[in-house]
Amino acid sequence: MCLAFAILASCGAHRAPTVEPASVDRPGASTSPAPPDGVGTAPAPLTAEDWFRVGEQAFDGGDLAKAIDAYQRVGDAPGLATIAAYKLAWSHWRRADMPAATASFQAFLERRDPDAVPFAPEARQYLAFALIEEDQDGDGAPEPTPTGAATASIGRVLDYLGNGADASRRAVVATAADSLVDEARFAEADVLYARLLTLRLTVDEQARVSASRHRARSLQP
Repeated sequence: MCLAFAILASCGAHRAPTVEPASVDRPGASTSPAPPDGVGTAPAPLTAEDWFRVGEQAFDGGDLAKAIDAYQRVGDAPGLATIAAYKLAWSHWRRADMPAATASFQAFLERRDPDAVPFAPEARQYLAFALIEEDQDGDGAPEPTPTGAATASIGRVLDYLGNGADASRRAVVATAADSLVDEARFAEADVLYARLLTLRLTVDEQARVSASRHRARSLQP
């Protein structure tokens, strides 16, 4: 998590203040002072910035369900939408909900927003981690292996790769293979390297994947 927050800080991301108004801690409450007795003024709805602050406070406090709800309510607000989308994905990751983390990190990578560019490498890395995680729902047990797949993790990664035409998805799969090597899951990594090498790769991609596969094989006991 440290790298993510280092990036957030370096990008000048909005952060919640140290002390939040009590009203902000209750979704749907107003940040405005209460009206005098007898005045039936309806509370103002929370703004996108208010919801972002609610999300940050909940995220920092470990209330990830509340953080997820708040970040989703930020919507497409300028200056907040990108970082809220990123923190939404992180919230799913911290909650050990890998399918939701996968979907959220992928949605983040598909954003056509210059503000997302600095976060993209780390988003790809954690998308890869989510795909290869054996315990997808946080229940402490690996998921069942689908028919025809080497493992459940490989099945997920290959489904994600699809026909291999998308360069960003190829990069995620290459990262997934490298991560499997780091976990000494060499056979699974080799399946992914082999699949990548059947695709129409760029010269740089071909060289990188071939070198990574050679390194992985040299590390096997």
